[in-house]
Amino acid sequence: MKLTRRDFLSFAATASLAALLPMPALADEMTSDEILSAETLEDGTLVIETTRGTWTIKVEEVGSLRTCTISGPSGEMGYFVYDRATGDLYSSITGKTVSIGADESYRPRPETRGVIDHDPPVLRNGKTTYRDVPMSYYSIRQQVGGIVNVATVIAALAALGGANVGNIKDILTVVRGALAHIPGGDRNHGIMVRYKETERLREVIGTGNWVYYDTVRTAVSAWLY
Repeated sequence: MKLTRRDFLSFAATASLAALLPMPALADEMTSDEILSAETLEDGTLVIETTRGTWTIKVEEVGSLRTCTISGPSGEMGYFVYDRATGDLYSSITGKTVSIGADESYRPRPETRGVIDHDPPVLRNGKTTYRDVPMSYYSIRQQVGGIVNVATVIAALAALGGANVGNIKDILTVVRGALAHIPGGDRNHGIMVRYKETERLREVIGTGNWVYYDTVRTAVSAWLY
C-alpha cells in the first residue's frame, strides 16, 4: 500500500516519539488555574508555573518539521508535529492529521555541500519584518480536540509559530480570554499573533558573501479577532 504524505507524517511522528503518551489526563483542569509565572528559557522552552504545578512546552525543528512537546505537573505528555512546507499538522491529542496551511515564512536552508564553512557558522542579522498570523477557534479545536486549556492552546500556537515569545505573560492573558470560545469552533474568529521575523545570514569563507541561513521568529503580541 502506498502511503500518502499525510499518512507518512502521522507515522513518522508516532515512530519518533513513541515514548510520549496521549493527553487524556489533561482534561479542562487548567482552565481555572491561576498562572503564577511564565518564562522562555535560553533553549526556547516555555515554562508556565500555575497553582497546579509546572507545565513545559518545548519546540524542536528538523528540516520542515516542527515538533512541539508538552508535559504537565502530573506526568501528562503529548505532542504536535507541523510540516511547515505542506501545512499538515499531526496531534497526539486527537490522533489525527489536519491541514492548517503552509508556513509562509519557511525557507529551506541552502545546501552547503562542498563549501568550507566556519564551525560554528558565522552569522549576522538580515532584514526584519512583522507578520500577523491568525489561528481560528475552529483550527485550534481541530488540534486540541476537547482538551481546551492554556497549556494545550499555547502548545498549538507554538507548533504553528515556534516557541520564541517576547511577551509571554500578555499572550497568556489573551489565550485565557479565548478558552471559552474554542469549543464553539468559529471559523471567522480566533487568536491573532504578531511575529517579528529576522533573517540570519551565513558568511561563506573566502568569498566575502553572505547567504541565507534561517529565520528567527518571535511572538511579540496577540489579540482576539
